[in-house]
Amino acid sequence: MSLSYCRYFFGRLPPFNRALSDHTIYIKDLTLSALWYTIPVMVISLMLSSAAAYGQEREPVSWSVSFEGNDSFSGMVLGDIIATQSPSLFQKLLRRTGDYLLRENEVRRDVIRISRFYQRRGFDRVTVDYRFEEGNKEWKQHVIFEIEEGEPLVISDLDIRFEAPEEDEELIRESRRFERAENRHHYQVGNRYQTVREPDVEALFMEAMEEAGYAYADIAFEADVDSTARQVSVPIINIPGPRQRYGSFNVVGDLSVDESLVIRETGISVGDYYSQSSIQRAQRELFNHHLVRVVTVSIPDEPA
Repeated sequence: MSLSYCRYFFGRLPPFNRALSDHTIYIKDLTLSALWYTIPVMVISLMLSSAAAYGQEREPVSWSVSFEGNDSFSGMVLGDIIATQSPSLFQKLLRRTGDYLLRENEVRRDVIRISRFYQRRGFDRVTVDYRFEEGNKEWKQHVIFEIEEGEPLVISDLDIRFEAPEEDEELIRESRRFERAENRHHYQVGNRYQTVREPDVEALFMEAMEEAGYAYADIAFEADVDSTARQVSVPIINIPGPRQRYGSFNVVGDLSVDESLVIRETGISVGDYYSQSSIQRAQRELFNHHLVRVVTVSIPDEPA
């Protein structure tokens, strides 16, 4: 490189009679200056390459998912039951949207999911549709679910009855568990009739009967739906069956102690009335014993 060429690009050169250390410092500065001119070129090149890549045609992405007409359930609740999801703000900024490609067949299945969700919660006449709206770019698609909930079914009458002798019914009705079940179950008059709540209602009344000694109790629902009046009459039929006592014990497994000790630790005696809490208490007592590692306490299945 000629002296005049160096002066043109890098300014006035130092005198050649300076110390070697001065020349060394100057050469370092010269190298940094040369790199400074190079870096912007590289950055611009990368930026142009990225822009060119994103200029290509892209598969549509579900850029956002929203709901209209969902007066009874929030978008957060409905968003948890569908498969179509949208990327987070962070994923959008980093262009990590490959897992959110729009699939219309999946959106159609989401329509069915939303419909069934509503129907099981008392909205038997719900209608669900969807539409797509284009964002600021063609591949950015906003998915919008359109919901018309309709008037729900409401419980207008409740009948809690028994198929059992009068003394059994009286015993169960007077228990604290049954009183709690009556006050806490979801099929109260004025509530929406939600079939999804049936297992919860059944569990409350079953627990009340089992705790009173009816180990093989059953329960039935015979809802009468008036679709015109949008009302439902709900009978809850409790079938306790015979009251049970503990008759004998069968201890199975590797024992390092006598069976009588195991039975004594349960706190249950032959002739006691069955209750679910006594079974749970027996299992807890045995499990807390230092000689027992794993234990299960149960009763046999109902005889045929």
